[in-house]
Amino acid sequence: ETVEPGRFQFEIGIQSTNELTLAAIRRRIDPAAAHATVSRLAAAGNIHLHADLILGLPFEDKESYLRSFADAFAMGSQYIQMGLLKLLPDTAITAAAEEFGYIYCRKAPYSVLANKWLDAETLQSLYWFSECVEKFCNNRYFPSIWKYLRRINEDIALFFEQVLRISLQERLFQLAPTQQFLTSILMQVIEGREDEQLLRELLIFDWYRCGQKNLPPFLLTDKDEKRSLRDCLYRRLADDLPGLYTKKDRNRFFKQTIFHAFSGNALKEISGSGKKRGCLAFLLQREKNLARLQKSVLLSD
Repeated sequence: ETVEPGRFQFEIGIQSTNELTLAAIRRRIDPAAAHATVSRLAAAGNIHLHADLILGLPFEDKESYLRSFADAFAMGSQYIQMGLLKLLPDTAITAAAEEFGYIYCRKAPYSVLANKWLDAETLQSLYWFSECVEKFCNNRYFPSIWKYLRRINEDIALFFEQVLRISLQERLFQLAPTQQFLTSILMQVIEGREDEQLLRELLIFDWYRCGQKNLPPFLLTDKDEKRSLRDCLYRRLADDLPGLYTKKDRNRFFKQTIFHAFSGNALKEISGSGKKRGCLAFLLQREKNLARLQKSVLLSD
């Protein structure tokens, strides 16, 4: 827990949390113990954690694979790498290919196409599901969203099935997965949810923490709100605010800083604050953590 952030990266070969699957590939792990260990490391926040899952393993049908994904997501690793099984020559699992009903490429890269538990169509759909998860999770764009969804025990497999549906409609896999594009897809996914407003605010929070200066149109509410908030804070805040600015550099602080007002619900998720409403200042400085996100400060009344 005292290690400098980013010094180490752990590749965690979860592969599956299905006990029959783990036994078949001779990989005996205790999923509950793995969850406890990875969650503890994730909470420390100073080591890159990459949890690996494999699509196409024996005894893993669609329901089991999605459950393995949900288990891995709940552990809190920064990245989830979801690879397609390869039946390499002269390996134990390839020797059992007929027993397990594997259909696979006989030349490199030896990718699995179907097996006894997953027909070709289902395996293909899960492949694109996995690609979708990697596009959205394996970056620094949405940490607050994932933290919130873990906290409320969201059915994360169902959530990402909805994300995949919109992503296919928007041709995500043919275009660059920019933060703005991915955020626009998530905005469509959360539309109509009871917590839509909260999720929208968390998307705004993550947007600014990634160093973005201006909100995209689909996140805007009032075009004049940003300027009026800055003007209001300029008049109201003290000439000297220890830790943020002195009287001498006050004007520069207001010129360089992004300000945004958040609801009490959002502030509670973001910082544990009990305020009914408040303003966050997004600074130029970065946090000293793995993601190196922009620092944010809750301004006092």
